[in-house]
Amino acid sequence: MINVFGDVDLFNTTSQINGPSSGSFAGLRVLGRLRGNSNAASNLFGSNDFLTTCVQGNPITCNTSNAAVYNIPATENNDPSCISVLPVTLTRFVGNWTTGGIAVNLKWSTATEVNNDHFLLERSANGITFEKIAQVAGAGNSTMLRNYVYTDASPLATSTYYRLRQVDYDGTSTYSPIIFLDAPERLTNWLVATSSPQHFTIQSQLDANSQFTVLDVTGRPVFFQAVSPDNANVIVPFLPTGIYLFRLITKQGRFTIRKSIAPSK
Repeated sequence: MINVFGDVDLFNTTSQINGPSSGSFAGLRVLGRLRGNSNAASNLFGSNDFLTTCVQGNPITCNTSNAAVYNIPATENNDPSCISVLPVTLTRFVGNWTTGGIAVNLKWSTATEVNNDHFLLERSANGITFEKIAQVAGAGNSTMLRNYVYTDASPLATSTYYRLRQVDYDGTSTYSPIIFLDAPERLTNWLVATSSPQHFTIQSQLDANSQFTVLDVTGRPVFFQAVSPDNANVIVPFLPTGIYLFRLITKQGRFTIRKSIAPSK
């Protein structure tokens, strides 16, 4: 199958485009139009062979040709799926974790769009069961490169699968290839000391149910505080000299660092 993303211009040609004489069908799909001087396009496609053709006739913004537009007959424009040719040509779909594993940036690009209403971004922990996390408007009809960006601000703390579902105006949809992201590197710099002893600021993406806990080396909690985006400051009480685990639990996962508490001077 050959996809042409613009017009096909011909001049005084007598050659034909032919498919194979047997075996599997070949195909040519043209997003734009056929243009021909001296009726060059009127006898473009061969007959009685294994060739399907589809010329959508979409106007191409950058077209500068003065050749006449030729509409091929329905008997030659014989691709049964012609109406849905090239609904969206996806050229890129990638994802990456932001620094510290706080969020996932998802980016995709299209070379062409036809009747594209919107994209649905879907996420999965196992690559089988997906959930919708966002809807992004499409460009409708476009023949220029378009770039899209979405940030998953509350990603899973584990390895994650993402895919795009592209939806046309009539509700039909197609899926992109699935991309996979390994679990993020754990945050190690989320607890920031201040100028006041035992006063800390949590530098991470908190949610309404986030929890901060201090544990001794046996795992016994010695301090607990609920934290949130509006309450990211903690005051740890006096602790005996020793090694402690400072733990933060959010929707993104569990982050733990070891801190040594020295004798106060």
